[in-house]
Amino acid sequence: ALKKQLEKSEATHGTAILMEVRTGDIKAIANMAKGKEGVYVENQNFAINGAGEPGSVIKAATIISLLEDGYVTPEDTIDLGRTGRYKFYDRYLSESHEGLGKVTVTQMMEKSANGIAKVVFENYKNHPEKFVNRWYGMGLDKKTGICLPGEADPFIKYPKDKSWTGITLPWMSIGYELKLTTLSYSRIVIDEIQMYSPDLLAYLIYGMEHVAKMGGKIAIMTATLSPFVKELLEKYVGFSKDNQKVFINDSIRHNVKVRDRKINAKDILDLYEENERKGISNKILVVCNKIATAQKLMEAVKAEAAGKNISATVNIFHSRFIKKDRAKLEEEIIKFGKTYDKNGNLDKQSGIWIATSIVEASLDIDFDYLFTELLDLNSLFQRFGRCNRKGAKNVTMYNCYVYTQLDEGDFILGNKGFIDKTIFELSNKAIHDINGKLSESKKQELINRYLTTENISQSHFIKKFREKYRFIDSISIYSFKKNENKLRNILSETIIPETVYEKYKEEIDTISQKLNSERLTAIERKCLRSNILQYSLEIPYYHWNSYEKAMKKGCVHQYQSINLSPGEKIKVMQCRYDEMGYYRIEVVDDVD
Repeated sequence: ALKKQLEKSEATHGTAILMEVRTGDIKAIANMAKGKEGVYVENQNFAINGAGEPGSVIKAATIISLLEDGYVTPEDTIDLGRTGRYKFYDRYLSESHEGLGKVTVTQMMEKSANGIAKVVFENYKNHPEKFVNRWYGMGLDKKTGICLPGEADPFIKYPKDKSWTGITLPWMSIGYELKLTTLSYSRIVIDEIQMYSPDLLAYLIYGMEHVAKMGGKIAIMTATLSPFVKELLEKYVGFSKDNQKVFINDSIRHNVKVRDRKINAKDILDLYEENERKGISNKILVVCNKIATAQKLMEAVKAEAAGKNISATVNIFHSRFIKKDRAKLEEEIIKFGKTYDKNGNLDKQSGIWIATSIVEASLDIDFDYLFTELLDLNSLFQRFGRCNRKGAKNVTMYNCYVYTQLDEGDFILGNKGFIDKTIFELSNKAIHDINGKLSESKKQELINRYLTTENISQSHFIKKFREKYRFIDSISIYSFKKNENKLRNILSETIIPETVYEKYKEEIDTISQKLNSERLTAIERKCLRSNILQYSLEIPYYHWNSYEKAMKKGCVHQYQSINLSPGEKIKVMQCRYDEMGYYRIEVVDDVD
């Protein structure tokens, strides 16, 4: 299998490692490298032999050092300038892209900015040993200690070494001027753990538990953390209370109004009209729990605006757009949701964006007002973070409106629904009496008070977590056949909407032919595959399952699948696709 993949990608060498998930034991390691005659042979253990400069992956350890020493917090703003070049004495370090300007520490990490070297240099240049000692404390200067011969010695310079120069510190911080074996600098960083489903959390915690037993290092960075999740991490993974740090202040960014009714077009347009009369910035973000709700709300807002002769630009953003359109919408919402204009003043625009939980993480957007359905406390506070994100706007008046009435079918009952009613009701109780300004520390206080292990012990979330954890723990090696689906739990299907396929048919078919008939390099194949996937989107698997039943009954058209490779195809599906994204066609709902 390893040889086939090496030949397919035309790689110089590669490694395959087989680990037993129950114990973390390494059962086998295979290594192959291309010889002089172009034939792959096994001659070196690349997993541990030799040492090299790790490059950007070491930036995680660099960020941890800065956080641990108290020089930065995840939300601190760093000005990296617009040139993308940083001077250290007579040497320059450049980004692979244009300068990022003002970014948070979190964004700097997300974009893998070389500007992190600037931050390290400014804080450690007078005592570089403090930085290096942090890395020594992580064990980066030691061998992994695994029972295999030939592991190379890692090498990290120290300020007293003769080879230490003025640029060693900034260069080290981004992975150069040091040599480590791959396993010695492997670290796990997990972001926003509170957003995972009980199934995924069970897999994640089980994996972390065994990585920790093997000596691995794990860091979790999250905006909010429920007590019950923290206690699961302490119980299973062994997170020490001494190694937990909270970066929260008493700043106030949000003025909250809770409304015990369903989210609606009238409330949104009333505020929009009022702001237009006042001539103030009027950027309104609406977040719904379901795509269908967002689509219906957009139709209602447009209809009511037309009926009242209100001129408002209304957009929608969710996950069921083809990749090409989704990328364009993401670029537009980020541009619209910026905090400052080109002159450094608060950006002033008018418009309404209706979205889903897709905006909760990773998007750096800053709206003036938020209308949102309640899902749970963690999700709610993530959504709040998309309004007055930088805390630079006036909070005298309400800027966040929370709606607590949902459809009964949204709650989990048997195999239907998606919202844990216990967690929802606790969250509703937590915010019920909120009417006014809400500090950052108060948000965490509410999470700590309501989302406790005791309060949710009988919830669907905890029951599902325990069930999945026991299932994973019961697995023994070779207990599944290749075609069994118990672990994969397929939840989505990749499709190309019929109207998109017809519009770009010539281009899609031409690329498909190239993928299946020409001898291509791995890079060429990857690029062609990406070109086709830009016309695709992910839909719930049950949508496709129903559609297949409709095809068998002759109720819908059956298209030829698009070939990406001998073992991979994309289906073309008859559905509605327009400015509001993907919809199932009505006939699908009528099929048993």
